[in-house]
Amino acid sequence: PDHNIIAFRGTSNPKEWIANFQATQSDYIQSGINRGKVHTGLLRLYNQLAGQVRSTVDRMNPALPCFVVGHSLGGALATLAMADLAQNSRVSKQLRLY
Repeated sequence: PDHNIIAFRGTSNPKEWIANFQATQSDYIQSGINRGKVHTGLLRLYNQLAGQVRSTVDRMNPALPCFVVGHSLGGALATLAMADLAQNSRVSKQLRLY
C-alpha cells in the first residue's frame, strides 16, 4: 500500500541467452532523439515487454513511489524501463531504480 514495484528477473530461457550474446550496439531513440547506444539484444527484449510494462504502470497509483528493480538481465531491462517510463508514464516523478 506504500509503494509500487516493477521487478525484472534474470536470464532463464534460450531466447534470453541468445539476446545476451547479441552484444552489438544500437541507437536508443526516444521521441525521435538519439539518446545514445545500447546493447542490441537487451533492447530487443525490452521492446517486446515495453507495452506490457507501460500498461501495468498505467494501473499504478501515480502518487506512490515506483521502485524498478532487476537482477542480471533484469538489471539491464530495469535500466531500459526507467528511461522509457521517465518519458512515457504518469509515474515519472516517482521512479526509483535499484
